[in-house]
Amino acid sequence: MPDIQCRFCGGRYHETTDKFTIDKPATGDMFRLKEKYVSWGWTSFPTIPSAYGGDLICPECCSPYCSQYFRVKVVGMDEWTPEPDTDWIAPPAAPSINDEMDRLMAGYDVDPPAPSQILEPGMARCPHCNYVCKASGLHFHVRSKHGDLNG
Repeated sequence: MPDIQCRFCGGRYHETTDKFTIDKPATGDMFRLKEKYVSWGWTSFPTIPSAYGGDLICPECCSPYCSQYFRVKVVGMDEWTPEPDTDWIAPPAAPSINDEMDRLMAGYDVDPPAPSQILEPGMARCPHCNYVCKASGLHFHVRSKHGDLNG
């Protein structure tokens, strides 16, 4: 009987049973732990039809045997031997955040600030004369150069 190979550690601890069909999603009754490992006292996942997907795990590394499509990697089957990623289909590309922002801002006339207008952290620009100083000293600049503008 063909073996099931773990996609992660490469181990071959289970073999197929007569109920195994390559074109159907894998279930627990399609596999059995090899006699060698049973004699060592190893346990396996439930070998029942309702065990599938995440229930079918490798006894060595505890990774799932199944891909996201409930398919397993079969070794020793002449008519069909899949590679680890042959049944993986890439999801459609999502629009990037920049493309989405461009779409949302399409009707707006927004220019980024000029490099000379970008201030370092802790700096501030006087709203009256564009003088740049430390943020903690901005109120002193405004009072000394522009007088008391509040009242």
